Parts: sequence; structure tokens; C-alpha cells
Amino acid sequence: MPDTHRRRPNVQPQRAFGQRTANNTPFRQAEREFKARIQRLPPDLGRVVDFRDVDGSAEHNRREIIPLKLAVDLHGLDSRAFNRGPTKAYTLASHPGLIFIPEALTDEAQRGLTRSSLCQYARPPNKTNLDAFYDLPTEPLFSLHCREAAGLGGPGQCVRPKGAPLCGAGQDTQRTEGGSPFRTSEVKQAYLRAPQTASQLVPRLRWTTLGRQYNWTTKEYDLGLDSPFPPDLDKLCRAIAVAVTNAGYRPSECGLTGHGGDDDWVSVNSYDGGQFKSQAGIINYYGLRDTLLGHVDRTEVNMAAPLISI
Repeated sequence: MPDTHRRRPNVQPQRAFGQRTANNTPFRQAEREFKARIQRLPPDLGRVVDFRDVDGSAEHNRREIIPLKLAVDLHGLDSRAFNRGPTKAYTLASHPGLIFIPEALTDEAQRGLTRSSLCQYARPPNKTNLDAFYDLPTEPLFSLHCREAAGLGGPGQCVRPKGAPLCGAGQDTQRTEGGSPFRTSEVKQAYLRAPQTASQLVPRLRWTTLGRQYNWTTKEYDLGLDSPFPPDLDKLCRAIAVAVTNAGYRPSECGLTGHGGDDDWVSVNSYDGGQFKSQAGIINYYGLRDTLLGHVDRTEVNMAAPLISI
């Protein structure tokens, strides 16, 4: 029988310390609850909303989930990108700005977006997290990686690091890229000074910015750094923006009461999607163990326009 009593005093102080940290926001609390990799018991998922099984959700979750009616069916706007049939959509009573559309994209559209994210978007003039450290080729790293995997790579396929001064023992080196500081440890600097193949760099690709470039240090957009926004992705986002225009519900049809006039239309989005134009985008790349951290998007100039996440 394992001796858990000896370990318990070591676990409790760590939790208490975490609760005292200045970064103990609701986001961080949820992450510690649901993302802890070492847990004595599985996390309680009773408060997790699963739109794939609305009827099977706990009663308190079902009270939160409100089915929405969209202005138009997505399939009618783009039959190749969106699945056939009435488009389901939901919002949450406690988060009325959220519109969730499950299983909207066709398999073909999903494969196309994945392919474009790797083979088209992650290349100049778009910026990636690797640009600050390497002289990246104009050809996407994933395309070079595929050639290397097929045994077609040869001399000159290595990606050279950008020059960086040696740092003294125990010190950090700061490199500036477009006015943004990147601080890295001496150990990491040693790694970054070594040439890498495309296959070595592809797993280190974390993000690509499209259109108006986002500065991850200042958490602001660089107004003078714009690249063309991909037309196919803009078309997809504009269709979604049009579909959610005036999306809403009638409380009486959803079994809700106490919402003013129960037969009155309750709109959760009054923005005119016909005016929507994609200006900036961020593509995040995830490994099998990666997840999206909780965050708030405060940088958008027009907070009334939908922020579309796929």
C-alpha cells in the first residue's frame, strides 16, 4: 500500500503558495483545477459545458445553455465550407456575448485550413514566433520539413540563427525585434545560436500572425506592420459574421421565464455582419499536450464586431 501520508505535507504548502500568488485570477484557478498533470483524483467535470451533449448535461448546465436562431444558414452561404442542414448555435445565460456553433465546418474545409495554416500562412511577410531568432526562408518550414522527411533535403537546408552576442555566466541576453524585447536564458541562447533543420523547427512553431501584425510583448497591434489577409480565410469569417447577425432567441420557446417579455426577441449580437472585414488574425499551433490558456482580448479597436475563433 503506497505511503501517501509522507507526501501530503509537501503538496499542501504548494497549493497554499499558489493561492497566495498575485496571478491567482479565475483563469489561473480553473487551469490549476482542470490542467494539473499530477492529481490524486480526476477533476470534477460537472461544471464543464459540453455542447455535443446538451441533453445529457447536468441540470445546472442545461439551465445555462440557450439555443439560438441564426439569421441565415451557413451552408447556404458556402456549401463547400459548411455542413448541410440547419446550423445549430448556442449561447450561455451568464455569457450572452458568446455564440458557439458546433460542427460547422466540413471535413474538406477543416483539412484545407490545416494545410493552409502550415503551408501558406506561416511564411513571410507574416510573422511567427521563430522570426525573432532565425533567418527564416521564404518557403514555409513545413514544406521544407516534408522534403526532408522524404529524403530530399540536402546542403543548404539548415536555417541559420540571427546573430546574438554571447552572454556572461548567469546573465540573460536581450534581443530586440521590431522594438519588442525577447529575454532568453543562456542555455536557450546556446540552442538558438546553433543552425537548425526545418524538421527541428516545425515542432517549435507556436503562432503566426495574419494581416495587421500583433506585438506579443506590448499586447498591441503594430499599426505600421500590415500584410495581406488571406482572401479564403476572410471569406469564411465574413460568412460567419453574416450568419450571427441579430442571432437570438425567444424565451418562451426555450422554456425561459423572467426575461421581460417572454415572446420578445432577445438578440445576442446586433452587429451588422455585412460590414465585417477581416483585418488581423492569429494562428496558434498546438501539440498533443498543449491547450489554449484563458485570456481576454482587450486590444480590438471595434469591440462591437465579432471576434471569430475557429
